[in-house]
Amino acid sequence: MLRPGRRLPHLPKRPAGGKRVTLIAAWRCAGGIVIHADAQETVGHYRRAVQKLTPESMGNFLVTVAGSGDSPLVESLIIRLRRRVQASIATDLDGFVQEVEDEVASFYNVDVACYPGENKEVKFVLGAVSDRGEYDLWVSEHIRLRKASKYELVGWDEPLYHNLASRLYRPDLPMSQAILAGLYLMNVAEQTSNYVKGPITAIILGPTGIWRT
Repeated sequence: MLRPGRRLPHLPKRPAGGKRVTLIAAWRCAGGIVIHADAQETVGHYRRAVQKLTPESMGNFLVTVAGSGDSPLVESLIIRLRRRVQASIATDLDGFVQEVEDEVASFYNVDVACYPGENKEVKFVLGAVSDRGEYDLWVSEHIRLRKASKYELVGWDEPLYHNLASRLYRPDLPMSQAILAGLYLMNVAEQTSNYVKGPITAIILGPTGIWRT
């Protein structure tokens, strides 16, 4: 189990160039939030295995972030968020969201404005657990964070997967069933898309930290 305040090693850099195609699925359930991601990153004609849901200790928060979009922009945003939150004095989730939104606005004004690629929109999911035990999940809507709804799909979110997720989800979904539902959805995606490939990573956000399943 991982708790806020624990410093974790940085991940290796991902190769720049090309649109990052992936699938990330998140589920609100009893006692927490479950997030699933595949382990394949498709950039142009190339595929490689990556770890997309590794949490990092940033300031007073344990954070996990994964995004879809042109790879250099996704990497640039993650670097910016890491620096901003690490240096922040925010201790609650409201302060965390404000810091992130301010940094995302600067990211679009600077990094995106001077980026030569055609696809300049980055979509990401962001989960955080504070050292006070607060936790939540957000989805980016341009420069703003929207609190994640009952379930979210980001990336290669075909209508087939939305239809399946809507059938699998219910408001009183136990955590164990949310984990199984996400694994089933990702397995269907792996069988029906060239852009989704296991192994599947699943993590749980809760008041005491983050668990890997």
